[in-house]
Amino acid sequence: MGTFLDQARQEEQRRADNRREPDPADPGNAQEPDWSAISKPARPAGRRVGRPKGPQRTALTVRILPDTNALLTKAVEELDLNPQSIVEEALLAYFKRHKIRLDENPDNAA
Repeated sequence: MGTFLDQARQEEQRRADNRREPDPADPGNAQEPDWSAISKPARPAGRRVGRPKGPQRTALTVRILPDTNALLTKAVEELDLNPQSIVEEALLAYFKRHKIRLDENPDNAA
């Protein structure tokens, strides 16, 4: 049996341990999961459930001026559209204004 001072220290430590909140990152006695039982997801990664796939698209990467980017951001916020829709609509308007069209039948190209 320890001295009175040792007993007081032990009691103080016990009280301090009881006041501490458990560490949420401490796994405690958790068991390692059975990784072999975990299967791959049934849907492709990056796709939200219930979301239609939409038309096939081609990636377009461009750099725009900061002022143009600010205008695009403002248009997205005010029109409740996404940048893709705005760029698509703007390009179609540009092509129409300049009378740029694809050939109706690309097999007849000379």
